Amino acid sequence: MRAAVPKSLLSYLNSFENDRNHYIPDPSDNRRIVVANQKIFSVSGEGLADRPLNIGDRIRVVPAEARRSKSLEEREYDSEEIIVIGQSIWRPSLVLLQGTNLHSNEKNHNWETPAGDLTFEVVGSNVVTTTSPAGTQAHDPTRTSDGSSRNKGGITGNDESNIITDSCTPLTEYWLRKAANHNNNHEKSPVVAILDTGIDFQFDWTMSAFPEPGCPLWFNNEDTTRNSLGEGPLQKDMIGWNFVGNGSMLGSAQHNNPFDDDENHKHGTRIAALVAQQCRAYKDYDSKDCDKGINVRLMILKTHDYRGVGLLFDILNAFEYILLRKDVNIINASWGFYGVDFPALHDYMTAFKRRKIWFVTAAGNNSDFDDHFRVHELAKKSSTEHYPACYSEEFGNVLTVTTALTTKRTDSNTGSPYSEIQPSENYSNRFVDVAITAGKDGSFPEPLRRVNHVIKGTSYATAYVIGKMVRFGLPGSKAEFLSPVNAFISENENLKKYVKNGCFITSDVDVEKEQF
Repeated sequence: MRAAVPKSLLSYLNSFENDRNHYIPDPSDNRRIVVANQKIFSVSGEGLADRPLNIGDRIRVVPAEARRSKSLEEREYDSEEIIVIGQSIWRPSLVLLQGTNLHSNEKNHNWETPAGDLTFEVVGSNVVTTTSPAGTQAHDPTRTSDGSSRNKGGITGNDESNIITDSCTPLTEYWLRKAANHNNNHEKSPVVAILDTGIDFQFDWTMSAFPEPGCPLWFNNEDTTRNSLGEGPLQKDMIGWNFVGNGSMLGSAQHNNPFDDDENHKHGTRIAALVAQQCRAYKDYDSKDCDKGINVRLMILKTHDYRGVGLLFDILNAFEYILLRKDVNIINASWGFYGVDFPALHDYMTAFKRRKIWFVTAAGNNSDFDDHFRVHELAKKSSTEHYPACYSEEFGNVLTVTTALTTKRTDSNTGSPYSEIQPSENYSNRFVDVAITAGKDGSFPEPLRRVNHVIKGTSYATAYVIGKMVRFGLPGSKAEFLSPVNAFISENENLKKYVKNGCFITSDVDVEKEQF
C-alpha cells in the first residue's frame, strides 16, 4: 500500500523554526502525520477532586496494568514523567500530554499515577489535518478591493476601539456591534460553525452583496459559555473561539479572537465569504435563488493555524464547544487527513447525528499527493482513505463534497455537441455525496473581491453546498436534500461513476462563457 503522506508536506511542516512541534509519520499508520511525543487522553480519578489538572503540570505515571503486578514502590521507581501541555476549556477531562516517545505504539495504552488516583485513557495521537492549501489556486488577497493596504490596527474609517488585544489584529467595537445586530435581527436563522483558519474583517469580502448590516456572524448574547462544572474562560466567547491560540510553549493560550492569520490563502475568510454569499440570493438571473429572506449566522471557530494546519486536539476542543452551545445547525469542515479513523472522532460524528447537526466536509484535493496532480478515488484500507470524508457512507448527517468540471464534447457518430461532467478533485461513488460544477479547470470565482481571480479546491465546494442547504430550509435527511425534487440538485449519468447517483449542483460559474 502506497503511503499517502506526501514527503513535501512532511518537509514543509518541519521547516518552521518557530514551531515547537516536530512532525513524523504515525507509527501505527504511515498514511497519517502526527506530532511527535504527544497524545490525547481523557483523565479521571479521585485525585482531580483534590487538585484539578493545569497546563504545565508534571506528573509521574506508569502503565495502567502495572498496578496489578507491582507494588507501590516498584511503580514509583518505574514511573516516567509526562507534562500537561493542553486542556480543553469546555471539557477539562480532555487533555494533551507530552512525554518521551509517547506517540509510539509501545506506549499506546492507558496510564495512571503510581497511587492510582488518576487514570489517563487513550483518545488518540495528535494527528495533523490540513486544508490542502497547495490545492488552492488563489491569488494572495492582501489588499482590499479598492487596492488600499490592510490596516493591522483595525478597520480604516470606522470605530477602531480595541476590544481584544491579544491577537495580531484586534476585534473592534465596530464589527462586534454589526455582528450583534445581525444576530439579533436573525436570531432564528441557521448557525453554521466554520472550523478553519478564522476570519479577517479587513477585507470587504463582497459584503455589499450581503445587506443589513453586512456582517453575517453569530454573536453570543448570553453569558460566557461554561462547561458542566460551571467554569469558563476569562474572556467571553463573542463570535466564536480561537483554539489554536498564540502557540506558547505550554498550552496554546486560547482566546476569543479567531483571527485569520493565513496570509497566503485566507482560507477561513474565503470559506466564510462563500457561505455568506451562497446563503443569500444575490444573483437576479438565478431563478433558483429568488428567496430574498434567507439569512445565516456564522460561528467562527479557529482550529487551523497560519499554514492551514489543524491538530486533532484543537479540533476535538471545538467539537466540545459546539456540543455545549446547542445552537449549531451545520458544521463546515473543509479539511481532513488520510489514514484510518479514530474511535473518538467516530463518537463525535455519532453525537452530531444524535443532535441533528449536519457535518459538511471536503473530499480532498488531487494536490494532496506527490503524483503530479492526478485525481484519486477515496477507498477504505487504501492510501486514499480520507476522514472525515469517508464517514458519509455510515452517517446520514455527514455530507461529502467534491468539485467537478463540465467539458464540451462532440459525438463522433452524430456530430452533436454534448456536455460531460467529470470530477476535478477526489471522487468516489461510495463516499462522495454531491459535486459542485466549477470552471474549466475546477476553479471558482474569488469571493473576497470582484475581480477575475479564481480559487480552487473541494474546500470551497463545501461552502456552495451549505448555501444550498440553508436556502433549501435545512433538510431533514440526506435523501431529502439530494432528491431530484430539490431544484438545486441535478443528476448526470456519466458522473455516477464518480459521485453517488451522479448528483451535482451548479455553481455561479457560467460554464458556457467561462465568466466569473
